[in-house]
Amino acid sequence: MLSLYLSLSLLSLSLSLSLSLSFILTPALAADPSVDIIYIATPHSFHYANTKLCLSAGKHVLCEKAFTINAKELSELIEYDTGW
Repeated sequence: MLSLYLSLSLLSLSLSLSLSLSFILTPALAADPSVDIIYIATPHSFHYANTKLCLSAGKHVLCEKAFTINAKELSELIEYDTGW
């Protein structure tokens, strides 16, 4: 059910933004050098792991709100990305 939800969400988003391609987030996608930015539209409980995967691959990230499910995860992502 989750993969169906993600696929429908991505399809809807890609159509509304006139994007030519949309993908399910995988480590291979995050590592793809032809991808500059990744939009994360997964359920909130996956935002932390998905964002960290993308940041570790050096990608720019646009994540839907709520960005993370708690302040601790948000602080960890900011520190991970910026070194603050």
